[in-house]
Amino acid sequence: MYITTFRNIYLFYNVLTENIRVMKNIYSLLIIFSLSTVTSFAQLTVDTYDPVQDAINVSKDINTFSLTFNQDIQFNSDDIYFIYIKRYGDDSQIARYLIIYGDADDELSISGSQFLISDATLTFDYDSTYYITIDANTIQSLGGAENYAG
Repeated sequence: MYITTFRNIYLFYNVLTENIRVMKNIYSLLIIFSLSTVTSFAQLTVDTYDPVQDAINVSKDINTFSLTFNQDIQFNSDDIYFIYIKRYGDDSQIARYLIIYGDADDELSISGSQFLISDATLTFDYDSTYYITIDANTIQSLGGAENYAG
């Protein structure tokens, strides 16, 4: 009887130990999963360019440019940032826009996931190529988890 009781206790102890070990592993998995979902953010990328990248025969009267991102965005309020429109070849500056601690020039706007430059004063030459540069971290995901590399 004593041995049986000892065995029962021993067996119960083994079962209990196994349950505790399994519960510890499940708890660890939950923590790992939780940390993974909290710290894993989608990279902020551009889905759509308007006009499209490397477009040709764009009207010289164009005055609106937009980027649509893969998530809602905001201007970064951590620093001072610049956006430039330049002529390819000689890198001459056509326009310069400023974002100071999240407050952007009137020609710049954000709505949801779309960034827009709308400047009626822009003038472009025929047979020229232009490009836009955006300082790294100027635009970030809503809440600031991810910055656009520019």
